[in-house]
Amino acid sequence: MAKPAHGRLCCKLPATSVAGHFALIGKYIPHCKGAFANEGEHSLVRRALNGTHWPPRRAVGSAHGHGMASAPTAKRFVPPFAFIRECTRLQYNCSVRIFDFATTHQLLPYLELADELRVVLRDKRAGVAVAPQRLALPVGDGGVLLVMPAADRNIAITKLVTVHPHNAERGLPSIHGEVVVMNAHTGERLMILDGRAVTARRTAALSLLAAQILASEEAKHGPLLIIGAGVQGKAHLEAFGRWLPASDAFVFSRTFADAEALAHHGRMLGINAQAIGTISDMLPACGIVVTATTSRQPVLEDRVRDDALVIAVGAYSHEMAELPAGLVRRARVFVDTLEGARAEAGDLIQAGVDWSRVTPLEEAIAGEPPDISCPKASKTPVIFKSVGHALWDLAAARLAARKAAA
Repeated sequence: MAKPAHGRLCCKLPATSVAGHFALIGKYIPHCKGAFANEGEHSLVRRALNGTHWPPRRAVGSAHGHGMASAPTAKRFVPPFAFIRECTRLQYNCSVRIFDFATTHQLLPYLELADELRVVLRDKRAGVAVAPQRLALPVGDGGVLLVMPAADRNIAITKLVTVHPHNAERGLPSIHGEVVVMNAHTGERLMILDGRAVTARRTAALSLLAAQILASEEAKHGPLLIIGAGVQGKAHLEAFGRWLPASDAFVFSRTFADAEALAHHGRMLGINAQAIGTISDMLPACGIVVTATTSRQPVLEDRVRDDALVIAVGAYSHEMAELPAGLVRRARVFVDTLEGARAEAGDLIQAGVDWSRVTPLEEAIAGEPPDISCPKASKTPVIFKSVGHALWDLAAARLAARKAAA
């Protein structure tokens, strides 16, 4: 991917007035094209300055040719706060690169990201990569703001995510977010990544890493079952479809049309994916099962294969549970982090799991994986439960920084 030229002027904006924002952005935006990840974003702000997207209610003078004495006919109305949100991103030095959803995806190939996550888990165990427990703040009507910082010796990151479950009714994504990447030594901002893309890619890549370590050979060759056809279901189908020896996959969703759409996406990638209307018939045949829903009740029965690997990524609070308690109690349980699972893994909390037998993935990375091949172990399913952690975003930022600099 070609690296865009960076502007060299510092575009810090005064906080005095909206007019001041307009004037200074109008002066410097031609020099700051490199701050945008694509031509579309740069053009959006230029058109807004020229009045084609946001007709101001009154004249705003400027000594630099961008005064708007009369409002031209608008192609569409963008309210002032939306315009300012786009423009004030130029508060960052123009060397900061802003990557949209699609470009962030391109910077984070699943297999390479799984390898980077392995390194970060080792760094976590060594105390080199650190992150506090994430902060959750209720906002608005049932929404939540999540703040997740992390750092290693070279970079620091903060991911800001808002989750509004009712946004679908408004025609909006339920999740918005960004990851700000900084130089750990100077605090300089290096890049801004799309938070939704980072979350989707790193969650699926972590599941892929867990499967590389925990799945039996028999499970790897069995069909894949994806339960949930949303963003995470799609990311997991893409990630596992590129890795599993067998390319057979089944997709289930409460809405069959959604399952079929995801299965079609898989077929376009060369995966033999098929939408199914019920889970129960296919469950005993599948070697790896991924649950990626926001269900508050179990989405499958305790009928998985004895050598199956079940990866649960959907439930993120103690009120939610995708897995039946009986399966949790009889399976060997691994988690992304113990502290996160104790606070948020509703599947395990509701099952009353014995935490002394729950193993964090970093211990398996350190060279103490279970002996999957032994006869006794092969008769017990394995569960990997993931609730998310800022260190997984740090791994994504590391990889993205290298890719962007190449």
